[in-house]
Amino acid sequence: MNEIFKHSLENLEMIGDSNRHSGLVSVHETVSNGKIIDEEFIAIENAKKHKADFIYFRRFENRPSIPQIFIYDFTNEIGVEEQELANLHKRLYSSALVPMFFVFTKKKRT
Repeated sequence: MNEIFKHSLENLEMIGDSNRHSGLVSVHETVSNGKIIDEEFIAIENAKKHKADFIYFRRFENRPSIPQIFIYDFTNEIGVEEQELANLHKRLYSSALVPMFFVFTKKKRT
């Protein structure tokens, strides 16, 4: 995770110090992690199919986690094609797997 991406996630309070339990899970590191429960494993597999880099879960104490956001990290890329984002939106909206997705790029917000 590069510094631009990490800083963006910290601003959204998706990651914090090591004492806080975060719902942010990397889809690339889940196999070696070993801390994933069954419900989250299925959502992570779906996120992989849609080429997400991370998935954010809303976690509860006495009920299953709910996948909320697929997160795409394009901060190492030169740019992202508008058509690629439009197709991604179409696929995710049609799938109804998560209510939203975030795309992070190097470009500044305006």
